[in-house]
Amino acid sequence: MHVVRQENVSEHIGFSAMYAYVMAEDLSRLGHQIDFRSLMGKVVLHDVDESMSGDIMRGFKYSTDEVLDAITNASLINLVAYVSREVDGGEMGNRLVETWREAKDDSIEGRIVQFVDLLCVVAYCVEEVALGNVFLETIEQGARYMLNEMFSEDEIFATYIKDLSEAGLPDSWNHIHSIR
Repeated sequence: MHVVRQENVSEHIGFSAMYAYVMAEDLSRLGHQIDFRSLMGKVVLHDVDESMSGDIMRGFKYSTDEVLDAITNASLINLVAYVSREVDGGEMGNRLVETWREAKDDSIEGRIVQFVDLLCVVAYCVEEVALGNVFLETIEQGARYMLNEMFSEDEIFATYIKDLSEAGLPDSWNHIHSIR
């Protein structure tokens, strides 16, 4: 894929963490119970496998259940090997792997990670299009579509979906987007 500025996994995780934190603070103010420790662990580790494999385009990764299972299994094997080598395996290593596996689960924290992971795609595409890369307009539209499909019926996330469709990025995230 041709891009003006390549984003690495660390940048993606950093922006995901900022978006997740802002969203979690907002949801907490609205009365939702958020486990910030769990959320930050999940958001920091959700794509750690891509530091080994590189980014795999969503359309390919999720093209079939078989492809997704193969990628997930290969990621797990490599992540376990890495953790065993670098973190001494053990209890901490097991927690890291388990947190990665549960990063996008159905808990509110996992749903936030799912949401901000796609939101980062939208934000990156907005940046690229602003730099003249019209190719990413299609990917941006696809990411917005996925967000809408995944979250528009979820009362917790519906307001964020509405903000995205009406104003680009939600007002509370404009500052984060401006530092990209």
